[in-house]
Amino acid sequence: KGTLRVTRLQGTVDEVSRSRTSLSEMLSFEVDLGRGAVRPYSVHTKITLLGTGGYGATPWQYVLGESKATKLGEELARASLLGNAVTVNALLSQGAEVEARDEYERTCVIIAAWKGHTPILEMLLAKGADINAKDERGMTALIWAALSGHASATKALLTHRAKVNTRNVDGMTALMFAAQNGHIGVVRSLLTAGADLKAQDKRGRTARQLAEDRGHGNIAALLWK
Repeated sequence: KGTLRVTRLQGTVDEVSRSRTSLSEMLSFEVDLGRGAVRPYSVHTKITLLGTGGYGATPWQYVLGESKATKLGEELARASLLGNAVTVNALLSQGAEVEARDEYERTCVIIAAWKGHTPILEMLLAKGADINAKDERGMTALIWAALSGHASATKALLTHRAKVNTRNVDGMTALMFAAQNGHIGVVRSLLTAGADLKAQDKRGRTARQLAEDRGHGNIAALLWK
């Protein structure tokens, strides 16, 4: 056992070295010299590692070879959630994985749309992010923006030609969610973009019926065709 410094992003014995260098936080490992393996023994929550661009990471992620791009991608997803456009821009310039996903398989574009962070959406799309990516429930960025009532994000996605009639695992479209939740401005944008009025979810309900069930008479009237 001993105090070690990670010198590369790999985890073999050859790639760690004993050091007296003062780090912001230290970590301990058990080193199995017979197998040439490094196993975390006692680890603090975060450690500042040389050569990581200043981003903290749990030590075993680096020892096991997690790439810098992957780690930056996690930071990108977090910044997209919080709406920190300055951080998003900085991370993208450092090579963060633009298609990074969270634990629910939501990409950064999906997260930004869900939260209504339109400037971040534009940044991600400019870097080639997949506008029609789906999360674990089959929800796209457009569906999330419509569900949440974010008119600006919805318009931005439609301007970039997001698929308007994509369905999630329950057969729900962006129009259905917008109608169900009473977001009339979003409904109008989706209709202009060619949303299918007659589409039905897996329970046979149309957007108009969903609006009626929730008492959104003005939207139901708009969808009556």
